[in-house]
Amino acid sequence: MSFTNTNYQSKLAPTMTENWLVQIFKNTTSSVSTTDTPDFTFSFSETTYNNLPYYPAILNKPSVSYSLDLKGFTTKTGSVTLNLANINLDGTTLLELLGNDTLNGQVNILSQIDNDNTAANALQIFSGRVSTFAYRNNTIVLSLVSNRPFQNVSVPQGRSDADNNQYNNEIVPLVYGDYEPNSATSFGEVFPCPFLKNNGADFLYIVPEDATGSEKAEFYDKGLKRFLPLVDTKFTLLNESLDASETGIDVDEGLGTFKVGDTIQVDDEQMDITLIVLNTLTVTRGVNGTTATTHADNTPVYLVKDGVTTLAIPKAMKRQGDVTPDELPTGEASFLE
Repeated sequence: MSFTNTNYQSKLAPTMTENWLVQIFKNTTSSVSTTDTPDFTFSFSETTYNNLPYYPAILNKPSVSYSLDLKGFTTKTGSVTLNLANINLDGTTLLELLGNDTLNGQVNILSQIDNDNTAANALQIFSGRVSTFAYRNNTIVLSLVSNRPFQNVSVPQGRSDADNNQYNNEIVPLVYGDYEPNSATSFGEVFPCPFLKNNGADFLYIVPEDATGSEKAEFYDKGLKRFLPLVDTKFTLLNESLDASETGIDVDEGLGTFKVGDTIQVDDEQMDITLIVLNTLTVTRGVNGTTATTHADNTPVYLVKDGVTTLAIPKAMKRQGDVTPDELPTGEASFLE
């Protein structure tokens, strides 16, 4: 067996003495690496590490446990249970020092050989957080769970904000990975677009905030078991570049795509339509907390409905190849590619 920490590996020997070092950081602490200063330090036997004292408070012989599914190549969250003596730290018991700021705090566990104080010579064997703690018979029981890949990652998904609760809190989709939109009306990689509402003439689907406008809408036909591109989506592009003050904007398709009172989005700016003359929209710039700014020619123009960017698909839309107009049931899955 080989270790990435060669300093640790070089100390392995039949006569060695191993010690576990437990570092606990409060959930308000931002720097939580193994070389930072923890809020609490415990060990099997008294020692120092990186010139910090570690208190011999661990009463049990803990182990790091993981549940492995060899067939499915998956693992469940690892866990460790620590039994700690309620020791006195500078006149205050450990139980009195533990509180809500300990829950979800970062925990590092390291393996130290022969009381080696050098930071580079210990091996980290666990990274997790405090899940719960309890007090029984003058013993503090800490339950630790391992960190997960998306822990502390905030997913900035927007939600619809409609007056009618029926259409409220619908999630704006996120697309992960190295995604490139397919501009051709042929099958490519797809991602789902949640259905928002039927506004009478169109089915409205929520598109990601960073959609480029070159994507093509498709839906999955369960009978044919394939994705079918749609050719009649209500969508248009700017037909000119815009400065930050212009209120009359030219688009490829204006009348019939939008109506007076609609809110549209170009890049990150939203605009209210006050007048439509053929393919020229008169708008109020920078509404709903957005900022009026410049936009390039051929930038996509989306309809905003209930606080989210949408793609309108006419109820009497056509599939690629001008097949007979077909109603798209709201239960069917619609996708962009």
